[in-house]
Amino acid sequence: MTSDVTPPMHAELRRLDIPLAVIDPAGVPTIDVPTVGATNWAGGLRATEHLLSLGHRRIGFIAGPKRLLCSRARLDGHGAALAAAGLATDPDLIQQGDFYHESGCDGAEALLRLADPAPRRSSPPATRWPSGRTRPSASAACGCPTTSRWSASTTSRRAAGRRRR
Repeated sequence: MTSDVTPPMHAELRRLDIPLAVIDPAGVPTIDVPTVGATNWAGGLRATEHLLSLGHRRIGFIAGPKRLLCSRARLDGHGAALAAAGLATDPDLIQQGDFYHESGCDGAEALLRLADPAPRRSSPPATRWPSGRTRPSASAACGCPTTSRWSASTTSRRAAGRRRR
């Protein structure tokens, strides 16, 4: 299973007689293989509808890479739910991400600053990022336990993965 198959990869898998299925293709598959798609548009729609049903009217959205169909579909679903509720999409409430933890935290921090631009009396705990810089943690402000459990080994693997690109 993969989300993208290169022609050489496909040829090797066929040579080895290994079955292949593409899960939630990153784009339009160029090779004739079975695919299983996620309900990205419906997911964006339903998540936003749920928040609207709770009475929220300013809903932030951390989007994935614009080049990916799944990212655009999720954002389109979000926009469709807002439109159905008679609300316009506010571009300030859409933050660009890349599906990595760091961009999610960056987007959350930006959205939290929009919600409460006043400086805080006490600064939240700092998080050490792969770049070595220290900065306030969005998870501390929103109560997300994920960053506090993010181990040094995960940080090292993530930094190594970024260097390979």
